[in-house]
Amino acid sequence: MKKLLSLLAVMMMAMCLFACSSKDTTDDDTVTISVGLSPDYAPYESLDTAGNLVGFDIDMLNSMEKLLSEANGKTYKFEIYQMSFDNIITQIQGGQLNCGVSGFTWSEEREKAITFSTPYAGAKEVVMVLADSGYSALEDLQGKKLAAQTGSTDEKLAQEAFGKENVSSIQSVTDMIPGLDAHQYDAVVLDEAVATSYASTGKYVVLDEALDNEYSYVVVGKGDDETLAIINQAVELFVASDGYKSLCEQYQISPIEVK
Repeated sequence: MKKLLSLLAVMMMAMCLFACSSKDTTDDDTVTISVGLSPDYAPYESLDTAGNLVGFDIDMLNSMEKLLSEANGKTYKFEIYQMSFDNIITQIQGGQLNCGVSGFTWSEEREKAITFSTPYAGAKEVVMVLADSGYSALEDLQGKKLAAQTGSTDEKLAQEAFGKENVSSIQSVTDMIPGLDAHQYDAVVLDEAVATSYASTGKYVVLDEALDNEYSYVVVGKGDDETLAIINQAVELFVASDGYKSLCEQYQISPIEVK
């Protein structure tokens, strides 16, 4: 789908990104691409108990490195930088990141700011409630309190469906769920794969009616045709690979059908 940082930490991160983010051109046989993501969006990306990055997008990037290297006779490496979700596009626009991977779905507002790759997975935006809440349909939540992640399409869809005055914007999904548990909100809006992951505990229920059916994309900077070409090739190779559908099944993510 993500983390509060102190001002000093943000400044240090920005300096590091500025120094390290561009594609490595010092070695003709190595291409390094910087990627921003927010690891609070399981099953796309999260941190395990040891602090390691895990999830569908992480496995995808690892697979893309191998597939690109085999296809082009060079070594491709994705350098991952963790940050809050609402900082990723800003960092791309500032030239501090080459791309972002964090369950991004299309919106008209985003398209004005960044460029979308070809899609790599299906995405459905849904509403999740506590299992004992008594809510069973979207209409039950009119006039109720909802939460969605800041800067996400979930936030925009929630505001359109339930009114801005009824939607709290929360920076991190992992901060949003405790609020639902504490009855600060009646429901939260999430990607279906993320909601399904939480609902598997039996504590939550995903309402049947979706707010929208979408796709997940990698996002790159406007005019960065070089990175876009690499990412689109990587997505094409990944979606056509033998392990793609099994990876989607493992993480309960809707696959793109290859025509």
